[in-house]
Amino acid sequence: MAKLTRCICYIMYYYFARWLPPSYGPGRRLWRKIRFIICRRLFDQCGVNVNIDAGAYFGSGKGIAMGHNSGIRVDARILGPAKIGQNVKMALKY
Repeated sequence: MAKLTRCICYIMYYYFARWLPPSYGPGRRLWRKIRFIICRRLFDQCGVNVNIDAGAYFGSGKGIAMGHNSGIRVDARILGPAKIGQNVKMALKY
Protein backbone atom coordinates (compact mmCIF):
# COMPACT_ATOMS: atom_id res chain seq x y z
CA MET A 1 0.00 0.00 0.00
CA ALA A 2 2.83 2.42 0.84
CA LYS A 3 4.39 1.85 -2.57
CA LEU A 4 1.09 2.63 -4.31
CA THR A 5 0.63 5.81 -2.23
CA ARG A 6 4.15 6.95 -3.08
CA CYS A 7 3.54 6.28 -6.78
CA ILE A 8 0.28 8.26 -6.77
CA CYS A 9 1.93 11.16 -4.93
CA TYR A 10 4.83 11.14 -7.40
CA ILE A 11 2.42 11.45 -10.32
CA MET A 12 0.38 14.13 -8.54
CA TYR A 13 3.48 16.20 -7.82
CA TYR A 14 5.20 16.05 -11.22
CA TYR A 15 2.04 16.36 -13.33
CA PHE A 16 0.07 18.80 -11.17
CA ALA A 17 1.50 20.32 -7.98
CA ARG A 18 4.92 21.22 -9.40
CA TRP A 19 3.23 23.54 -11.89
CA LEU A 20 1.05 25.42 -9.40
CA PRO A 21 1.98 29.10 -8.87
CA PRO A 22 4.82 29.98 -6.46
CA SER A 23 4.13 30.34 -2.76
CA TYR A 24 4.69 34.11 -2.71
CA GLY A 25 1.76 35.22 -4.88
CA PRO A 26 -2.02 35.09 -4.65
CA GLY A 27 -3.29 31.80 -3.26
CA ARG A 28 0.12 31.05 -1.74
CA ARG A 29 -1.22 29.25 1.32
CA LEU A 30 -3.25 26.84 -0.79
CA TRP A 31 -0.41 26.08 -3.27
CA ARG A 32 2.03 25.61 -0.42
CA LYS A 33 -0.32 23.29 1.47
CA ILE A 34 -1.03 21.12 -1.60
CA ARG A 35 2.68 20.63 -2.31
CA PHE A 36 3.42 19.92 1.37
CA ILE A 37 0.70 17.25 1.64
CA ILE A 38 2.03 15.47 -1.45
CA CYS A 39 5.75 15.81 -0.70
CA ARG A 40 5.61 14.64 2.90
CA ARG A 41 4.62 11.24 1.50
CA LEU A 42 7.50 11.25 -0.97
CA PHE A 43 10.36 12.25 1.34
CA ASP A 44 11.87 9.83 3.82
CA GLN A 45 11.40 12.45 6.53
CA CYS A 46 9.55 15.77 6.46
CA GLY A 47 9.26 18.24 9.34
CA VAL A 48 6.48 20.75 9.98
CA ASN A 49 6.18 24.06 8.14
CA VAL A 50 8.13 22.78 5.12
CA ASN A 51 7.74 24.70 1.87
CA ILE A 52 8.30 23.06 -1.50
CA ASP A 53 7.97 25.83 -4.06
CA ALA A 54 6.89 25.82 -7.70
CA GLY A 55 9.11 23.93 -10.11
CA ALA A 56 11.22 22.23 -7.43
CA TYR A 57 12.76 18.96 -8.59
CA PHE A 58 13.88 16.22 -6.20
CA GLY A 59 13.63 12.99 -8.19
CA SER A 60 11.60 10.36 -6.40
CA GLY A 61 12.14 11.95 -2.98
CA LYS A 62 13.81 8.81 -1.62
CA GLY A 63 16.79 9.58 0.54
CA ILE A 64 15.65 13.14 1.26
CA ALA A 65 15.04 14.30 4.83
CA MET A 66 13.82 17.82 5.56
CA GLY A 67 13.84 19.47 8.97
CA HIS A 68 11.25 21.83 10.43
CA ASN A 69 10.77 25.28 8.83
CA SER A 70 12.85 24.38 5.76
CA GLY A 71 12.17 24.69 2.08
CA ILE A 72 13.14 24.07 -1.49
CA ARG A 73 12.61 27.31 -3.39
CA VAL A 74 11.42 28.00 -6.94
CA ASP A 75 13.03 25.74 -9.59
CA ALA A 76 15.67 24.37 -7.18
CA ARG A 77 16.99 20.84 -7.74
CA ILE A 78 17.83 18.44 -4.94
CA LEU A 79 19.16 14.98 -5.75
CA GLY A 80 19.21 12.59 -2.82
CA PRO A 81 20.43 11.33 -0.62
CA ALA A 82 20.27 14.69 1.13
CA LYS A 83 19.53 15.79 4.65
CA ILE A 84 18.28 19.36 4.90
CA GLY A 85 18.40 20.66 8.46
CA GLN A 86 16.01 22.92 10.31
CA ASN A 87 15.41 26.51 9.16
CA VAL A 88 17.15 25.98 5.80
CA LYS A 89 15.98 27.37 2.46
CA MET A 90 17.58 25.90 -0.67
CA ALA A 91 17.38 27.99 -3.82
CA LEU A 92 18.56 28.07 -7.41
CA LYS A 93 20.93 30.90 -8.22
CA TYR A 94 20.49 32.45 -11.66
